[in-house]
Amino acid sequence: MQATLTIGILIGGILAGAVSPVIPRGETYPEARAALVRAGWIPAPSGADSRAWDKFGELVCGEGYQAVCSAEFRRNEDFLCIIFDGTEDPPTVLSIGSGEC
Repeated sequence: MQATLTIGILIGGILAGAVSPVIPRGETYPEARAALVRAGWIPAPSGADSRAWDKFGELVCGEGYQAVCSAEFRRNEDFLCIIFDGTEDPPTVLSIGSGEC
């Protein structure tokens, strides 16, 4: 059975009034990004000097055998940090947390 992260449950107490989509663990970055944008979250461009994934400048990835990627989204004054498996192409969701990456 695939584990599911429900952003609303995960951060519902922190982000009052947040209506957030369900983002399953293992979902690809393009799918997760689309769901977040539909829910009103805006990708926050990264100023990091790391490798950004081609089409999405907000997705910053490390390099190497166990590389991870992160992307930050904001809605009003609230932030989400999503961590992705950078060894997959496209990267897949590993975890979601509130706050900046």
